[in-house]
Amino acid sequence: MIRLAKRIDNLPPYLFARIDEARERAAARGLDTVSMGIGDPDRDPPEWIREILAEEVMRPGNHRYPSYKGNPLLHESVIRYMERRFGVTGLGLP
Repeated sequence: MIRLAKRIDNLPPYLFARIDEARERAAARGLDTVSMGIGDPDRDPPEWIREILAEEVMRPGNHRYPSYKGNPLLHESVIRYMERRFGVTGLGLP
């Protein structure tokens, strides 16, 4: 049997467990809550997203780590979004 070091007893409670407990108490009082925990989705993604993911997982190029330079298409999309949404300019890639 593994014995844990005594200093483990001095660790504070796990933050996300405390957040979940608080949300559960609020829900038990009838309050509508939104999970602000570790990012574990509590709803299914829309069908169109699941369809795209199913298609993309079949592409061999998606079975590897991406380039350390990132994805140029994603970079350009983010730049266009920032320009359109926030009026930010000068975000071109080096």
